[in-house]
Amino acid sequence: MNAEEQAIQYWRQRDGHAKDILDQVIYAQVRAGNVHLSTLQDALHSHHPKVVHAKLKQMVNKGRLLGCACGCLGDFSVPATPEEGRAKRRTRKGLNRVQSVDSSKAAVQQAHTI
Repeated sequence: MNAEEQAIQYWRQRDGHAKDILDQVIYAQVRAGNVHLSTLQDALHSHHPKVVHAKLKQMVNKGRLLGCACGCLGDFSVPATPEEGRAKRRTRKGLNRVQSVDSSKAAVQQAHTI
């Protein structure tokens, strides 16, 4: 194998999409105790860390995984039931929406008092 073929093989292994990582692989890693973002990225070393991060973010947004994928804490867990995952997702999205509305109302009120 020449250098060009080795380079192509290397980038094919490193590149990828979040859809290339199966949900079951993430579930198995989380159940095995890899609950932090960095340990999950290390455990799935065949994928680029940004791809692993994107997959975790997708799963959290869909309610398939509980935790925070922004990198602040990164503690992940598998919801006990699908309803729990959906409820957490609705609560999180609802809270974000309420906070943004409250902050914009406060900004408008502050502008009117000046």
